[in-house]
Amino acid sequence: MTRLLVVDDHDVVRQGLVTSLKTHGYSSIETAATIKESRSKVAAFNPEAVIVDINLPDGSGLELVQWIRKISATVAIIVLSLNEPSLFAHLARSAGANAYISKSRPIDEIVSTLNFAVANPGISVQRIVDAWLPKNYHLFPNPVKYNQVFEDRTGFLPNLC
Repeated sequence: MTRLLVVDDHDVVRQGLVTSLKTHGYSSIETAATIKESRSKVAAFNPEAVIVDINLPDGSGLELVQWIRKISATVAIIVLSLNEPSLFAHLARSAGANAYISKSRPIDEIVSTLNFAVANPGISVQRIVDAWLPKNYHLFPNPVKYNQVFEDRTGFLPNLC
């Protein structure tokens, strides 16, 4: 039984995810609405997987991703957000997430992504996609340009080096 933490500031999203994930076999689920609450839950609950939104009331979910990744290399971390995937998927991966998936994707896709990350905690889902792409194809443009855009929008600049 995988211990899962769902972090989102919208109660309806948290409860919807919990309900859906329980129907897909996840039964040990905790929730949090803020970074502060999430850190307490991580310390007390020791999740094996975390689903985290980017936009939280007390900061960026990417800060939480970096903090969790410093604690554990084996926690499966999925960033689930409505933010622009072409920008934020790269930033999520750079912060230490296994995958970025849009909230607009079907629940089966979210569950599949979570299942893969749980089964393969050291593997970025994006690395699998990169392996399938032609060598000259660049899924993510120059991160320096996007770092500036992200910092301008959120005030947070992840450590990409």
